[in-house]
Amino acid sequence: ALAIPLPYCAPAYVLDKAVGEVTDLWALGCTLFEIRTGGRRLFDVQDDDDQDEYLARVARLLGKFPEPWWSMTWEDRRKFYADEVDTAGRVVETEQHAAHSKAIGQTPPVSLEEAVEVGLMAFAEDHGLGGHTVDEVEIWLFADLLRKILAYTPESRISAMEALNHEWFRR
Repeated sequence: ALAIPLPYCAPAYVLDKAVGEVTDLWALGCTLFEIRTGGRRLFDVQDDDDQDEYLARVARLLGKFPEPWWSMTWEDRRKFYADEVDTAGRVVETEQHAAHSKAIGQTPPVSLEEAVEVGLMAFAEDHGLGGHTVDEVEIWLFADLLRKILAYTPESRISAMEALNHEWFRR
């Protein structure tokens, strides 16, 4: 078995045990977020062994998994999300999961842009830059890079070279 820490695992690894360059790129995306936000994890979970909570965090930020992962492979998905998405294309929490999140006081971000903005603001506060405004262009560019690196299917994911040539790195 590979020793990939769950917060860096691609859904393809968690759900299908698939490994390779595409799972390495996923881990790179998670690592870039952690580096840029001063140690915050993009898909942070209470229990680093709870695959279902991890997958729920991923779906919350990146949207519904492709089939058959959504309907068949992720067996406990219905504990977290309804079958269909909302009008904005976001996953819809079950009442049970929403109540659980509220009870433990967690309201995780619902988009990559929100996760990046929150992470960058927290980083600024940690470094005594309170009141510092976060660069909207960086938020958009960094979220765009992450979205391309964290595409669910390998054929949709950018290559390492394409990631390296992304505008966010040239800024």
